[in-house]
Amino acid sequence: IFDLSMNSQYGFFFKIAGIKTRIGLDYKRRGRFLTHKINIAKGYNDKHVARYYLDLLSILSIKFQEYPFDIFLPEGVVSKAKLILKSYGLNDGSNLIGVCPGSGDSWQKTAYFKRWPKENFLNLIGRLTQELNAKIILFGSREEKKICEDICNRIIPKPVNLAGEIGLLEFCGVASLCELIITNDGGPFHIAQALRKKAVVFFGPVDEKVYGAYPDEKNSIVFKRNLACRPCYNAFKFKGCGYDKKCLRDISCERVFSAIKNIPIR
Repeated sequence: IFDLSMNSQYGFFFKIAGIKTRIGLDYKRRGRFLTHKINIAKGYNDKHVARYYLDLLSILSIKFQEYPFDIFLPEGVVSKAKLILKSYGLNDGSNLIGVCPGSGDSWQKTAYFKRWPKENFLNLIGRLTQELNAKIILFGSREEKKICEDICNRIIPKPVNLAGEIGLLEFCGVASLCELIITNDGGPFHIAQALRKKAVVFFGPVDEKVYGAYPDEKNSIVFKRNLACRPCYNAFKFKGCGYDKKCLRDISCERVFSAIKNIPIR
């Protein structure tokens, strides 16, 4: 078994279940019940997470080739997404841009530090609407509904706000019909990648070399600010920020808009 949990309890249960070969990563002895392991004493820090997992194949002398992530959506999911868009008077592919101003829910109370400022999103969406005639769809979880409502209520014409209104599979379906996804570092970025969507993503405390585009940035534009204190998320811990996420605040709306203007969008 390949145990990717880095949780000693799983390893223990696999052992008492009689599984003879237990392969995984070992961080701070969490892999003590594994029979074969690769030690990552410093956590993920010098290559993409996917490559750490692929390295485990070498234990069994398995050769591999890197491929991009993939999500295959059933036809019914895409059809339902088209109906959702139609209910808001939108057609798929009609200059649709999906925006995720939240993201980072896994960080819970510290998710704020992963997010490009709300005012920046507000300004960017305004320019995309007015200057590029883009039709904006706001995505987010139930917890991110407020930030999306705040943005929606301050822009004319109002974006379509799907935050808290659709589930994960429906998000994948609607996102697959967008021309571009703009998001903070988090799950929506990786989903956009797997859907082969063009993506604009903001990285703050997290190292984009480790948690960013995989296997390359061909369909992505990554915005970051290289400061001496960045990345401040290391060895699975966020050290905190004494600069009120300067690394993200320093990414200007003008810089992002200029990059998006050069992306061929229908």
